[in-house]
Amino acid sequence: MTTLHEFVFTHQDGQHDLAVRVARATCGNARLPSSSLWFPMSVEINTGIMSPTAFGILDWLRLPPPRPGQAGQAGTGKERAAIGHCGNYATAAKEHDELIALADEKGSLTWKALCTPLQGCLFALTGKPSDAVQRITSGVAALRSTGTTLWMPLHSSYFARAYAELGRFDDAWRSIGEGVTAAETMKATWFGAEVNRIAGEIALLAPEPNAAKAEAYFERALSVARQQKAKSWELRAAMSMARLWRDQGKRDEARELLAPVYGWFTEGFDTLDLKEAKALLEGLAA
Repeated sequence: MTTLHEFVFTHQDGQHDLAVRVARATCGNARLPSSSLWFPMSVEINTGIMSPTAFGILDWLRLPPPRPGQAGQAGTGKERAAIGHCGNYATAAKEHDELIALADEKGSLTWKALCTPLQGCLFALTGKPSDAVQRITSGVAALRSTGTTLWMPLHSSYFARAYAELGRFDDAWRSIGEGVTAAETMKATWFGAEVNRIAGEIALLAPEPNAAKAEAYFERALSVARQQKAKSWELRAAMSMARLWRDQGKRDEARELLAPVYGWFTEGFDTLDLKEAKALLEGLAA
């Protein structure tokens, strides 16, 4: 098994600590064997693109996020892949364009195809659901033309988010189901916490909100994040649950859930998630 293959399996399987150690050993070009569940047969992945993306996502999941100002100074470094997760969407869009240019420079059709639906994910995060659906659709088509299904659970989740904002809840639940199925088929559990959290939010956005269903999804999201030691996913899930409990009048329970997760972080307090968590805690204490 190649080092890159080990990284893909450990990261996608949610073993983030092990994946970091494997990624540090990755260098040069690596060719995945045909048994890969995510890449087409004999596809070559250039790790000049792979390594920054891998480290950025893994560090965001496991460690306090970089400050927004740091990412723009990182060149082609690992912070690029984490900027969008940290909520610095304008910078993320700019850096994303540069990653596509880097993929063109390296001649990596697969990584260019991977970058395209991520632009749609940014649209979903910035209040442009129609643009998100269009871009993710075209991006996923490009990915399938290469034979890869990498990150399909992530793409399906942002599809669901965009559809829900458009009021297309049948399509939203279908997308959630596709994301869960893809994760199970591919044994790609790394995005499991966020898939469940987004499903819970959709349950609350529906014309007939289902708080019990939402709470069950949030509980599952917390469980997965804790199992994977993915503190950034845990923070998001804790915020979603805390908001639900606050609206149900369970303010003490909400604060007791969120406070220790927020307290774990020692930096990155100017990033979006931590700003929202602080504001939520202050509101619960009022």
